Amino acid sequence: MVLELAPGYVANPLAVNVPDGMSMPKLVQMRALTAPDGVIIERKSELGNAWLPITAAQFMDQVYALGAGLIGEGVNPGDAIGLFAPTCYEWTLLDMAIQAIGAIVVPIYESDSASQIEWIFADSGARRVITKDRGQAAIATSVADVEAWVIDEGDIDRLIAAGLSSSAETERRMDRLRGGDIATIVYTSGTTGRPRGVPLTHMNLASSILQDLPFFPEAVREESVRLLLFLPMAHIYARTACYMVLIGHGRCGHVPNTRNLVDDMASFRPTTIGAVPRVLEKVYAAAKAKAAASGVKRRIFAWCEKVASARAERIRAGRDETIGNRVVYRLAHTLVFGKLEDMLGGQMRYVVSGGAPLAAHIEQFFTGMGVRIHQGYGLTEASGGIICNTETHRRLGAVGVPCPGAAAKIDDDGEVLLTGPGIFSGYHGETPHDPAYFTSDGWFRTGDLGHIDDDGFLFISGRKKELIVTAGGKNVQPALVEDNIRQHPLVSQVVAVGEGQPFIAALITLDPDALPVWLDNHKLPRMDQVAAARHPRVHQAIARAITRANAAVSRAESVRKFTILPGDFTEANGLLTPSLKVRRAQVNSQFADEIAALYAGDTGSGATHTDVPDAH
Repeated sequence: MVLELAPGYVANPLAVNVPDGMSMPKLVQMRALTAPDGVIIERKSELGNAWLPITAAQFMDQVYALGAGLIGEGVNPGDAIGLFAPTCYEWTLLDMAIQAIGAIVVPIYESDSASQIEWIFADSGARRVITKDRGQAAIATSVADVEAWVIDEGDIDRLIAAGLSSSAETERRMDRLRGGDIATIVYTSGTTGRPRGVPLTHMNLASSILQDLPFFPEAVREESVRLLLFLPMAHIYARTACYMVLIGHGRCGHVPNTRNLVDDMASFRPTTIGAVPRVLEKVYAAAKAKAAASGVKRRIFAWCEKVASARAERIRAGRDETIGNRVVYRLAHTLVFGKLEDMLGGQMRYVVSGGAPLAAHIEQFFTGMGVRIHQGYGLTEASGGIICNTETHRRLGAVGVPCPGAAAKIDDDGEVLLTGPGIFSGYHGETPHDPAYFTSDGWFRTGDLGHIDDDGFLFISGRKKELIVTAGGKNVQPALVEDNIRQHPLVSQVVAVGEGQPFIAALITLDPDALPVWLDNHKLPRMDQVAAARHPRVHQAIARAITRANAAVSRAESVRKFTILPGDFTEANGLLTPSLKVRRAQVNSQFADEIAALYAGDTGSGATHTDVPDAH
């Protein structure tokens, strides 16, 4: 249902009329009224791996009581409240209760630095914060004059108990909400600079979710849907994925600690997850690394990849499986796919992938395995997902087509422009519809580069700010060669460099989980990342991977030299955002000596540099 209006411009005309008083709490309330006994959330038990069902009516009763408890503590409409906690049941409960009483939710990432948290409180004006534990409360109160309520110390239970007798006040507040009222200010994790506040109104959230619901895949629409949330709820992606299920027909669960993710997958048995590409890449790389233990296993895995790719093409084309196809797939399932399915909980059907482009071979592998990948595209400024591949509209490598009521077009310089009901009006404290971020006719400038094909599918090629201009004047978008290099199981992160230089080079980090398996498979002694970063066999393997990646790009875009860094990029060291995007500016600054050495021909601070043979 995509309507192309003009070259380079595509819109989805399917939209719904959203009443001005609609809000996310009101939508969840409607589900509770129509199906009060339906399970909406399963909450992880503190003992063992049991998941405790919570019905829609029980959830809304807690929302009403918690909202009333907050009102009793003096929370007024328009007050900003910080929410500084991991992905957990209480996060979703607090989100709904705070919105319901007209206050403003201000999410804070667990990985935010003290200076970032200080800035968020100062910019948002929040004077209260809700944290998971005393440690987080101590951080918040050390940088700002805020009152802290601590989940682990029973403060939320106390607020619920205090509000039980006056829960009707929450409904009264909720009925007075208007679409233009701010529901949340989300501070973008950003790959550069200070976090920026994105105010999203009740109309932004409610209309974008309502219009997306009938359009998004069965991943969020069926009663059998079981969504497991493990990405940070402070990110709009995980939060809106949760909203989809809350007002849809399924149920969701929360994973506060991803170290236990495999066990939680096994016990919760999700049918769908929302994931960033790096999660899928690591699952694929781990499976491939284990298969590299012997020549026979490598050949089996390579054969299964071909089976998956062929099956994925048949699925996309809507072709029926022949008896021969089914026999081949069952064999591949027995050898490889079944083990991966078990690791994902045994009944995974859909993965909605967003946050960054997903490599085509990863999408082919999972789709052919039987786990349908739906790539999507969204931004905090667009209230989450605004473009997606669906069951009826999907294309390999594309991020999809616009959701109902939304539209996309490409500017003269290749930038993706968006409009739709979820688009914000401007950053907190700045001029609405600032020309720096909006065109004169109201389209939002995303900062992403891409193109739209003849059928209305959007393809993202990179970020405007990531464009590298070499000394020869070549404009290089590094994403393609980086993604191809990351296919190697040993590789965790790749950052191409070369601004103003005669050629493109790369900083490589090794995957700490895959490294021991790779060393065992290649009959090398165990070593840490520092030693591996200097080992000639490791450099030879990475050089071969880069040579293969270079074959897919032009000579100007190919990587001619690389260095392996003695550690990985993480949120903790400030080189990854909470959504696992690389903070390129920080990487370029922190490793300036290593980058300079790549072009000077020396070894900088001790790193080993390797030349890559020219494959062109």
